[in-house]
Amino acid sequence: LDHFAIGTIGTKAAGVPFTITVTAQDFNNNRVTSFNGTVTIVDGTGTLTPATSGAFDLGQWSGDVTIIQVMSNDQITVTNTAGSQTGNSNNFDVVAGNIDHFEISNITTPKTAGVPFTVTIAAKDANNSTVTGYTGTANLSDLTGTIDPMVTPNFTNGEWIGDVTITKSYT
Repeated sequence: LDHFAIGTIGTKAAGVPFTITVTAQDFNNNRVTSFNGTVTIVDGTGTLTPATSGAFDLGQWSGDVTIIQVMSNDQITVTNTAGSQTGNSNNFDVVAGNIDHFEISNITTPKTAGVPFTVTIAAKDANNSTVTGYTGTANLSDLTGTIDPMVTPNFTNGEWIGDVTITKSYT
């Protein structure tokens, strides 16, 4: 056993499991079918699970892993749990998943009825990463029912920054 090879990995969504295939190889990149051990698995974000593979079968293991943090040019590294042999994947991007919720930045108080103030709203996935591809709108409401606008203009890169006005006071 000289090293491990990891199959090509394309862009992945944070928090969504995906399958990797790891192959034990000799110096000439031939599969080492006698390897039946395990490897530790890490990535650049430090959020990859599981941290250890299952047992290899005929020198190969395929299994699901999950990365929950967004990162450009991430890379997975595996290391023999009973040795020092390693292998690295290609670089790949971990992007935000589908929109799950909106996050409104902190709004300081007090605010004066009828006076516009700026808010920042970000589209977030289930792991709280900004969904930069979101270009839709958001419906706005407040406890007085007087917020303007009631629908934001389109988001840019998953974010909207704009002025809102609430014309009625609420205590």
